[in-house]
Amino acid sequence: MTGPAPAPLRVLVLGSGFRGGSRSVAALRRAGHDVVCGVMPGGPHQRSRHTVAPVRVPPTRTAEWVEAYCRTHDVDVVLPTTEDLTRALALAGDGLTVTVAGPDAAQYAALCDKAGLGATCARADVGHPRTYVDGAVPPGESLPLPAIVKTSGSGEDGDADFPVLLATTARDRDTRLAAMAAAGVGAVVQEVITGPAWVLHGVRDRDGHCPLAAALAVTTWPRDAGVSSVTRVMPGADALARTATPLLDAVDYVGPWCINGFERDGRLVVHDVNLRV
Repeated sequence: MTGPAPAPLRVLVLGSGFRGGSRSVAALRRAGHDVVCGVMPGGPHQRSRHTVAPVRVPPTRTAEWVEAYCRTHDVDVVLPTTEDLTRALALAGDGLTVTVAGPDAAQYAALCDKAGLGATCARADVGHPRTYVDGAVPPGESLPLPAIVKTSGSGEDGDADFPVLLATTARDRDTRLAAMAAAGVGAVVQEVITGPAWVLHGVRDRDGHCPLAAALAVTTWPRDAGVSSVTRVMPGADALARTATPLLDAVDYVGPWCINGFERDGRLVVHDVNLRV
């Protein structure tokens, strides 16, 4: 026997013009929920057949706007689908009374912040590249070459100004670090891990159940340093994928997530986590 179907919810999907947002809207509507689409002015991919009569989300004081909108429009839950919106709601903390399908501030810092991720990987016994934040190098160590140079935070704006760089020379690495420091942008230098690249997608529920899909990265952009642009879902990769999910258990995260890593010796070396669709 199956239990009664859950009551329909009123869901505010933030960033519904993005790919993950529009697909989330479609899935929620198929499940019988009442969905309100929220879009950011000037953002990419705003047009979608699923984004019907969207509300405009202000680019500043976003969390305050979300709280007020949800209170006056009887919204049950908010689903942020972009990194900037996910971070804004996570950092709002107790300032939000509405339920958010996403991380709280501590979970965001532990998994999405590049410095915090390394510590969480160590605590959860999950592989992680040697990582140096803002040029801080312990005595006896040196910055690696070749190296990945990227922003220390998560978000669309910083990545646009300073996309991920594969530095093969000290000059390339140090020039990028100097430019980021001059712009006030935090920087991360990571060792380059060779091996098959994987992207994991899933949702973890309150009981710790974590259904997922594991996709092998076929192509990235930029090549050898950027995000996956073509992936192939690989059935039977569950055992490999499960070497990374202890990260979610370590902070008891509930909600949608994406983990990026490289395969090495039958385990995943995780280099990025996004707590969103």
